Amino acid sequence: MWAFRGESKSSAHRAMWRLAYGPIPEGIRVLHHCDNPSCVRPDHLYLGTAADNGRDMSARRRNRTKLMPEQVRLIRKHYTLGQTMDTLAAEYSVSQTTIAKIIHRRTWKQVK
Repeated sequence: MWAFRGESKSSAHRAMWRLAYGPIPEGIRVLHHCDNPSCVRPDHLYLGTAADNGRDMSARRRNRTKLMPEQVRLIRKHYTLGQTMDTLAAEYSVSQTTIAKIIHRRTWKQVK
């Protein structure tokens, strides 16, 4: 995060946009042509809405989840039956953090 000309904290790519091109309109995001969130090259940046960002994610196939709702249910069930988070993570090819978030309902809240 960067402090930019007296404003509150700003991400590096937003600060770069302001330096290169000027103000960012309210409600607009700075997106990346290169698909690299840490990139600050001005020619790799463009402005768009949250909807534009979602369409871009979908077009680049970055919206794919590794798990399906039934797998989430099984993860929770097996955890209550004593299977460890590490074992579940290995079984489903996800991180232990992902398993913990599922179990503690920080993600997949909609799945009962």
